[in-house]
Amino acid sequence: TAAGHGMSTTQRRRKRVAQKTFYKVATLNMNGFGSLDSMGDDNKWNTIVRMLSQEKIAVLLLQETHLTEARCAKLEELYRKRIRIFHSDHPENPTAKEGVAVVLNKQLVTTENAKETVVVPGRALQVEVPMGRGETRNILCVYAPTSNGEIEWCEFFHQISEFYETHRRVPRPQLMGGDFNNTEE
Repeated sequence: TAAGHGMSTTQRRRKRVAQKTFYKVATLNMNGFGSLDSMGDDNKWNTIVRMLSQEKIAVLLLQETHLTEARCAKLEELYRKRIRIFHSDHPENPTAKEGVAVVLNKQLVTTENAKETVVVPGRALQVEVPMGRGETRNILCVYAPTSNGEIEWCEFFHQISEFYETHRRVPRPQLMGGDFNNTEE
């Protein structure tokens, strides 16, 4: 029989997505949420969704998102056929500080069994992404601090290391990306 015979379009797409052997992953510091006004110049999410499609990005790591549960729900409602968002917001001031997110492009990645783990609230988020054939990839999105200099920066990465030492059942990431807020010097 021909491949895909008797399968719906959705089933064929899922099979094709599950068979993909590599995925493009990108990172972006959003520098704030922007707005959801579809005609506004500050609608960063329209640009993000368009970029995911045009550049064929499967996983996008975002920093300085300023997402809240309500904002995330609204985005998932607006773009429900195109993206799935996992996020961790700043514990005390989510609309003005920090925040990380991992956006999965539904056109390229199966999202049903994806799982998130908050490593450092508002600063480090790991997402387990299904890659087909029963395989997954654990991707860690980070947004390192800068406000108190090198000591705070080092403490942040120590927190991440400590998290994995104390949470041994959480798999270590195969990929880590984001805004490390450091320079060559």
